[in-house]
Amino acid sequence: MITHAHEITRPSNTARFATRILSNSSMLVHGTPDGVSEAWDFSRPNPLVLHPDGRPLQPEDAERSCLIVPDGTWRHVRRMLKRIPVLKTGDTVSVPAPKRTELTVRREPWEGHTSTLEAVARAMGILESPAVEASMLSTLERIVEAMRRRRVTPRRPIANSAPMGVCDGDG
Repeated sequence: MITHAHEITRPSNTARFATRILSNSSMLVHGTPDGVSEAWDFSRPNPLVLHPDGRPLQPEDAERSCLIVPDGTWRHVRRMLKRIPVLKTGDTVSVPAPKRTELTVRREPWEGHTSTLEAVARAMGILESPAVEASMLSTLERIVEAMRRRRVTPRRPIANSAPMGVCDGDG
């Protein structure tokens, strides 16, 4: 995960849960005052970058070295894609947009977009196994329910908005 600094303290940030669930993952922070993030050395060859504008993720992609997930508001992620070299040069991949999800923790700007944790779960379902995906989605369900109990109300997507670059599964 490459998480924007403004996301770290947000209660609706799901990337931190993804890094806790996946044992072989880590979170790097972008947007810190020292500017170190732009100089990170990603020495692994052929990284995959998860983003809705990418080609559909395939099971064969599991052979690749790593999956990099930019995390932040859509505005932050657009900027990160321009500023962080590995996000500019990596092979951008996407997961199929869900037909409808109740697993929202904040308002998504376009129908079909999901939280970081849901997108990572769907990617792991393709790269690892459906059981890993199901386990991660079950965790997300518990997170959403806990937020609802605490009155941190998840919002519905904005109606009548066209998805921007969401992979619909037909390539």
